[in-house]
Amino acid sequence: MSYPLGQFLLTAEERKRLSQSTVPEEVFVIDDPTDPSLGVFIDPDILKHLRRPRALDDTARLDSYCVALEGVSHFVYLAHRASADRQVSLLELELQAEVDKFVHLSGLLPADTHAQLFEQLFERYALRDGLDAEHTERYHTASKAAARFCFKLLTRMAPLSHARAFFHQPLAEKMRLAHAAG
Repeated sequence: MSYPLGQFLLTAEERKRLSQSTVPEEVFVIDDPTDPSLGVFIDPDILKHLRRPRALDDTARLDSYCVALEGVSHFVYLAHRASADRQVSLLELELQAEVDKFVHLSGLLPADTHAQLFEQLFERYALRDGLDAEHTERYHTASKAAARFCFKLLTRMAPLSHARAFFHQPLAEKMRLAHAAG
């Protein structure tokens, strides 16, 4: 199933009507009983300068790409789950986004940098300032579980096709797969 993201991309003005948040990417579930819909906001400055990272030391490009990729991951995952009429938790969204970032970037960057990519995404990441304890715990839990699963992919104990299967699993199974991988 394909989702035309451009149709769901919110402008800064549309986002301002829905939220006072200042995060660079945000997905909105507009729960209108007569017209439920999804929308995704990605900071216009990120979109304007969005370019495929060429190397891990291209940190500005890599950081922007990861922000956009996370928003796209959240959007696609929510759309997919909505089409199957399945609930999604915030932890599940974050876990899937972390796996998606690693898998996607692994496909873009040279294979000899995948171990460094793993370190950068899962061992040297930093959360944005101002997060409350609940958000911080959720992000750390998602990152740790994604790291365990992606390590299995990195070390080729599992083929990349496992990432596709992982996408379709409910949260409990994702956590079990991540735990089994570690």
